[in-house]
Amino acid sequence: MRSDRGIITILLLAAFLGYLEMTVVITALPTLGRVFPTAVPWLPWLVTVSLMAAGITLPLAGKLADEWGPKRVFLGGMFLFTLGSLLSGLVGIWLPSRIELLIAFRVLQGLGGGVFAPVGLKVVSILYRGTQRTATVGIAGAIGPLAALLGPAAGGFLIDRFPWQAIFLLNVPVGVTIILIALAVMQKTPPSSGAAHDSAGAALLSATVLLLMLGLTWLRDHRAASPLVLASLAGAAVLGGILYRVETHHSAPLLDPSLIGDPQMGTILGLSFVQGVTMYSTLIFFSLYVQIHPAIRATGSTAGAMLSAAAVGQIVSAPVAGVVAAKSGYRPLVAAGTILTALSLFAMMVQPTDLVVLGTLLLASRVGGTITAVPLAAAGLGVRRSQAGAITGMRQLSSVNGGAVGPVALSVIFPAISTSVSCFGRVCTHHGFGAWS
Repeated sequence: MRSDRGIITILLLAAFLGYLEMTVVITALPTLGRVFPTAVPWLPWLVTVSLMAAGITLPLAGKLADEWGPKRVFLGGMFLFTLGSLLSGLVGIWLPSRIELLIAFRVLQGLGGGVFAPVGLKVVSILYRGTQRTATVGIAGAIGPLAALLGPAAGGFLIDRFPWQAIFLLNVPVGVTIILIALAVMQKTPPSSGAAHDSAGAALLSATVLLLMLGLTWLRDHRAASPLVLASLAGAAVLGGILYRVETHHSAPLLDPSLIGDPQMGTILGLSFVQGVTMYSTLIFFSLYVQIHPAIRATGSTAGAMLSAAAVGQIVSAPVAGVVAAKSGYRPLVAAGTILTALSLFAMMVQPTDLVVLGTLLLASRVGGTITAVPLAAAGLGVRRSQAGAITGMRQLSSVNGGAVGPVALSVIFPAISTSVSCFGRVCTHHGFGAWS
């Protein structure tokens, strides 16, 4: 490789773009609900399928970069991300205005975006050593929080001033530029043998979660005994069983059954799943609530600013939680974060309309979630130090799957959530009990 700074710059920019697209759509959901009025049950999918696709790609991309070389994997990911952005932006312009198409193209975005972070870390490990490597990894670690801070506000700004397609089409020139620069500055590296990658496990996990989400979504408009619902849920159960069998016999499983069977690790994975449900569901339904409630009617910019302010609380509280956890242990901090999250969500069940009150409660819920997540991550690493990488990946996958399934399930439990603000308090109550448990 050559031009180290140029390489790192485009990798960081790509990672930022991938993280940004995860959050920018949340603020646009009410507008998209008006664009696709007959497809309200599918609105959460616009966030969750991209999240799920990226979550599946993440653990595989680093191993594929070992096997095929970082340049090839990075360019493939950026091509998918840019293509998904272009096609998403063309829905309703040159392509039919159908939410099914938009969902499919969001999957492409997620598959491509999930490549950037692990390939970036691979490149950093090749280019740098010692303190320089540590410093670069530290900069890379700030990309996700920065995107979480700017994404909702950027989405609100764009959705208030431009057609909704702009939130996707703006990625295209940036993506094409990154591809051209990467072709010029990144050199091919000789492929290594690489560790075994569990592509079968990733495919089975994706299909299992997808069928579960489809079954839950169809349950809203069909009876539980409907062949469509039963076939989807039964298919998810069958694929889940096959997944377990495949993972049991794989040398490097995506989901290690021995770790899942560990009581401490099982608790951590369960709590991580609940964290994913709570975090992404709250963000999605909060954005809908403040923009739809007749007594609020907040603009996209206002809703985005409130979500971004909550992200500031997460960024500030994360290092503090790490220091406190090191001194007081994990359990007290997990309990404190859970209580703060539950109380703030319980308070939302009265459906306040004051933006200051709502912003404060959202901030408290996100800080509580962060206070819980940090010690969970640290505790997971202490279960089996020799499997720290696998544990981190499984914990992230658990959170991602919670974020994918949770909003879809809640939109079924409270079928009017996207159109009736009266359901928001019940969603918050449900989340509060989940966090408390």
